[in-house]
Amino acid sequence: FFAHGASGLIVAECAQDAAALLMLGRTVRDRGDRAQAETLFRRAIEVNPFFRLEPSVDLAKLLLEDGRHAEAKIIAHTALTRRSPAAVDHNNNVSELLTLLAVAELELHEPDAAKAHVEEALLFNKDSERAASLLHTAFP
Repeated sequence: FFAHGASGLIVAECAQDAAALLMLGRTVRDRGDRAQAETLFRRAIEVNPFFRLEPSVDLAKLLLEDGRHAEAKIIAHTALTRRSPAAVDHNNNVSELLTLLAVAELELHEPDAAKAHVEEALLFNKDSERAASLLHTAFP
């Protein structure tokens, strides 16, 4: 890794390392550079299809926080539908993506789809506080 530019951003020496790109994205996001974080999350998704879920969670969260609901919906949906059979699916990431998809759908006035996705999220992780909370607050 090396420092880059006047802003002092940290850039990965190896642009093909999805895990490093994800960690760098989180670091720059936490330092307030949301645009650079978005770029790094997108790159992490692009370089390794077997490592799609985790950076997609971070990217979808970032987009939702920025009010970019339609983009977040596309990212979550794409990650879920393009999961590789060879990839190790972590139920928590699948559950989180389904919950984020439901949040985006609620913001886009698609309550039926949102309810179905949040219920599916709980099938992948019955202990998901975020999904359970969304289910109880949005669908009392």
